[in-house]
Amino acid sequence: MEELSVLSRTVGSVTITWREPIATNGIVSYRIFYKVKDERNWWDFIFYKLTNETKVTVVELREHTEYEFVVQPFTRTGGNGSNSTIPVKTLFGEPG
Repeated sequence: MEELSVLSRTVGSVTITWREPIATNGIVSYRIFYKVKDERNWWDFIFYKLTNETKVTVVELREHTEYEFVVQPFTRTGGNGSNSTIPVKTLFGEPG
């Protein structure tokens, strides 16, 4: 995985994007996980989506909360072990 980055963020969503590695080694899909950053355990990650795209928008997030997002590439035989992680904080809501 290369260049995992934040494309956009709102009060309740985050869009992340990444580039496929130069040598894909048979990658057929990506699994997206996220968790609130302060949660310490790996099992606190929530599976969000399986995709073959290199961009995903995660919705229904809490306002002004820091999350960690993980993109895990998968081949036909399973995960390839080269996960990428990025921290992102959602925005405050507009004053009413």
